[in-house]
Amino acid sequence: MRIWPLAALAGALALSACGPGPGVGSGALRGPQLAEGAHVPAPQGPAFRLPDAVVPLAYDLHVEVDPGRPSFAGRVRIDLRIDAAVDAIWLHSAELDIDEAHLHRDAAETRAPLQVTAHPDPASELIRLAPPSPLAPGAATIELSFRGRFREHVGLFRQRVDDEPYVFTDFEPIDARRAFPCFDEPRFKTPWRVSMTVPAGAHALSNMPATRSEPLGGGRQRVHFAPTRPLPSYLVAMAAGPFEFVDSPDAQVPVRIVVPRGMAAWAQEAAAIAPPLLDLVQAYFDTPVPFPKLDLISVPELSGAMENPGLITVGSYILLTDPDHPAIPQQRLLALVLAHEFAHLWFGDLVTPAAWNDLWLNEGFATWLADKTLQAWRSERRADLDQVDAKQEAMREDAGIDVRPARTTAHGRDALAATFDVITYKKTGAILDMLEHWMGEDAFRAAMRAYVAAHADATTDTDALIDILGGHSERELRAPLRSFLSTPGVPLVEAAVHCATADADADARARAGANSDPEGVRVSLSQRRYLPQLGGDSDAQAPADSVWSIPVCMRYDLGGSAVGATCALLEQAAQSVALTRPDGTPLRHCPRWLQPNVEARGYYRYAMPAAQLLALGSAPLSSREALDLAHDLRALLASGDLQADDALRLATVLAPRRERLLSLELAELMAELAPLVPEDSEQRLRAHVRQLFGEHARALSLSPRPGESEEDTLLRPELLSFVGRVGRAPWLMAAARQATDTWLRSGRGIAPGMIEVTLRIAAVGGDAALFQRMKQALHSARVDEDQDDTRRLVLAGALASFEQPAFTDELLALVDDTSLPVEVRHRVLIGLMQRPASAAAALEHLDRYRSAPRRSRVAPLFLLTPLLGAPLCDLGHLDRANALADHLAEKGVIRADILRSHRQRVVTQVRSCAATRRAQADAVAAYYR
Repeated sequence: MRIWPLAALAGALALSACGPGPGVGSGALRGPQLAEGAHVPAPQGPAFRLPDAVVPLAYDLHVEVDPGRPSFAGRVRIDLRIDAAVDAIWLHSAELDIDEAHLHRDAAETRAPLQVTAHPDPASELIRLAPPSPLAPGAATIELSFRGRFREHVGLFRQRVDDEPYVFTDFEPIDARRAFPCFDEPRFKTPWRVSMTVPAGAHALSNMPATRSEPLGGGRQRVHFAPTRPLPSYLVAMAAGPFEFVDSPDAQVPVRIVVPRGMAAWAQEAAAIAPPLLDLVQAYFDTPVPFPKLDLISVPELSGAMENPGLITVGSYILLTDPDHPAIPQQRLLALVLAHEFAHLWFGDLVTPAAWNDLWLNEGFATWLADKTLQAWRSERRADLDQVDAKQEAMREDAGIDVRPARTTAHGRDALAATFDVITYKKTGAILDMLEHWMGEDAFRAAMRAYVAAHADATTDTDALIDILGGHSERELRAPLRSFLSTPGVPLVEAAVHCATADADADARARAGANSDPEGVRVSLSQRRYLPQLGGDSDAQAPADSVWSIPVCMRYDLGGSAVGATCALLEQAAQSVALTRPDGTPLRHCPRWLQPNVEARGYYRYAMPAAQLLALGSAPLSSREALDLAHDLRALLASGDLQADDALRLATVLAPRRERLLSLELAELMAELAPLVPEDSEQRLRAHVRQLFGEHARALSLSPRPGESEEDTLLRPELLSFVGRVGRAPWLMAAARQATDTWLRSGRGIAPGMIEVTLRIAAVGGDAALFQRMKQALHSARVDEDQDDTRRLVLAGALASFEQPAFTDELLALVDDTSLPVEVRHRVLIGLMQRPASAAAALEHLDRYRSAPRRSRVAPLFLLTPLLGAPLCDLGHLDRANALADHLAEKGVIRADILRSHRQRVVTQVRSCAATRRAQADAVAAYYR
C-alpha cells in the first residue's frame, strides 16, 4: 500500500470534533443470548494480538450490499483448528452488529449458540464467543450473521461519482474487521470463498473471477466467486456499482481497468501500460502471475493504491488520465504506482509477512522493485535518479534524534498506522538496493526467486529472508541487513586517502595525485551517526554514536582514464582499507580523486577532507553519483561537516551537467544559502545564479518546444522559477511580465503548466499597477467554475509573491476576505508567512483567530500556516507560532496529539536551519564578497 503526503496533511488539519463516531471498537452486539437477560461482562482478554490456540483454516463469506443504501449485512462461516482447550474464541469485529453466532463441532452440524461479548477495552476491537462448555482441541466451525453501516474511506465504504453510489473496500492494515468478523492479523492466511448479493443492475467484483450469478427476488442478484489462494484478511477485496471496463491488450492474465460509468476514455493510459509493466515484474521472478485475473479499479477518494490480489484499488487521481491533456507527472505517477502494486503480487500477496513488524518486507521490496522495473521499461525517464532522490528523502527523514528503526513493533491502531511512512518504504527500499549491489545482481535475483518459491502461499519474516540471502551471497550479508533494520538513523562515513608520509601535505598530494607510495595507498574509513546541528541544548542531547555493518564500495583514479574499485565491510568505528589495482596488486600512486559511494548505492552519507571532496569536481562521476553528492553537500552543511564556500565551489563545477534532478538540487542549495548573502553582495549572488543556470533557462524558455524531452518539460517551471526569483534574470522578468499582461487580458498566451510560475516571476519585480490588475482578476473569477477555482489559486499565489512591503496590508485584507474560498485565503497567507519581510505582520495578524469557534473550518487551516514557515529559519517566529498553535489546541480547534506529531518535524527543521545559518554565514559572505 502506498501512502501519499496529502493524506498526512489532511490528518494534521483534522478537527477534534471529527474523531471516531459512536460504536468505534467492537460495535453493538446483539443476539438472542444478549437480548433476554442482564449484561454479561466479558473477562479480560487479549490486547493487540489474538491468542494462538485457535487458528482459522478457511472462510466462507457472503456480503449483501446495495450502494444506494447506507448499511450492509452478511454472514461468515469460519473453519477452525483448536490447538488447545479454550473456554472462548476471540476474534476481531469493529462497528458491527452481531445478530447471531453459532458453533458447529460434528458431522451432524449440530448448532450451539455462542454468547457474544465485547472486550472490556473498546480499542482492542475484539469480541469473545463463549460456547456452552469449554472447547477441546480439534476441528470446529463458527458462523456469524452481522450488519454494519458503510464508512467513507476504510473498511467497507461508499463513495459517489456524478451522484451515483459505488461500494469499495480498503482493509490494510486492520480494517477488515469493519466489514465482517474475522481473525484480522496477517499471520492467519487462509483460502476465502466470497459471494455477494447486489442490485440486479450492478457489477460485483472480488479478488477472484466470478463463477456464476443467480437472480434473486426484489431486483437483486447473488454473485459467486472462485475460491482464493490463501490470503490474510487485509487482502480480501470487494466492489459493487455501475462500473465500466476497459480491457488491457496482450496481458499474461486478463487485465481490466474498472472505472465509474462514463470514464472509460480516461482509462486508456492505464490499460496500455499495465501489460508491459506486469511482464517486467513477472520476468524478475520467472514464475507465472500468481492470480488468475487482475482488475485495477478506480476509487474516487482513495489516497494511493492497495495491492489486493485480483482487485487492486487505485485512487482516481492516479489511475484516470485526461485523454486530451495528459500530464507527464501524472503519467509517471501512474506507472510508478502500477509497478509498485504489481511487485506486491509476489511480495505481500503470494508471500506475506506474518506480523506487521515486518511490514518492510512488503513495502521495501515493492518500492525497490518498482524503481528497477521502471528503469528497465523507460530508461529515458531516469527512474534510477528518482531512486537516488527517494533514498535522500529517506535519509532526511531518518536524521532526527528520536527516529524509529526500520523494523519496529507497533502496539495499537495509531502506532501501526504511523509505520506506513518514508522509513518503511523508501529507507528499506534503499537498503535492498545497497544489498543487491553488495551481493551482485544475479545472486540477489536468485535469492529473491528462492525466497518466493520457499514461502509461496505462506507467511514469513525477516529471519527467513536473511537465511536465504545469506545462503546465496559470497559476501557477508546477514550483519549489514540486521544492523540497518534495527539501528535508527543514517551513518556518516568519513573517508580520507592516505599515501606515504601522508601527514602535513596529504591534501596537496590528493590534489596533485603524482606521489609514489611504495607501501600502497590506504583509505581510512570511520563511521558515526549523521545528525544535523540543532543549536542550544539539543546537540548535547544527541544519542551516542551507533556502529553499523556498512558495505562501502569506492571508485578511484588509476591514472589516465583508468578507474579502480574496492569494496569493504565497515564493521567498526574506524578501519583502514588498502586500495588495489584491477589485478589485485596494491595501488602505489596517490589517486587524484576517490568516490566513496559507488553509484550512490550505499545507504550512508559521506564526508572527506575538503581538498579530497573538491577533487570530486574533476572526477568522472555518473549521474547517480553527482546527484548523490549534491544532496550530501546540503546535508554536510547542516551537520557542520562542510563549509558553504566549498559547497558553492562544487556546485559551480557540477551545474554544467544540465541534468534535471541535479540542477534542482543545486538550485535548492543556493536558495538555502541566498538569505546569508550580505545586501551589498546580492548582485554577485544573482550573477552567479545566472552564470550557472541562465543559459539553460533561456534554452528552455517560458514556452514548451515541439518534441522536447519529458525531462525538459518537468524541469522548465522549477528552474525558471529559481532563475527568476533568485537570479532576477532581466530577460526572464521581462518575458514573464509580457506574458502575464497578455494572460490577464485574454486568458491566453501562457502554456497551461507555466501559468503560476510565469505570474509569480512577473510579481517578484511587479509594480502597483500589476498588483491591482491581479487583485481585480482574483475577485472577478466566478466561484462556481472549476476552471476559475484554479485561476483564483494561481492569482492568490502570484499576489503573495509581490515583495514590496506596501502590499502587505492589502494581502492581509485578502486573508480576511470571507467572500473568497478558504483555500485562496490560505494560499495568500502561506506566501506571506514564507517571506521574512512579511512573516511577522502575518503572524501578528493571525492572533485574531485565537477567538475562532471550535468548529470553524478556517481556523485549523490557518493554524497549520505558521508551521509552514520553516524556510524562515526564525526561532522567534517559531515560538510565536507555537504559542498560537497551543492556544488553539487547548480550545479544541485542532487535536493536540496530531498537532504534536506534525509540529515536531517542523521544529527540528527550523532549529537545524537556524543553526546552519549561524554556522555558515561567514563562509557565504566571504564567497560572494
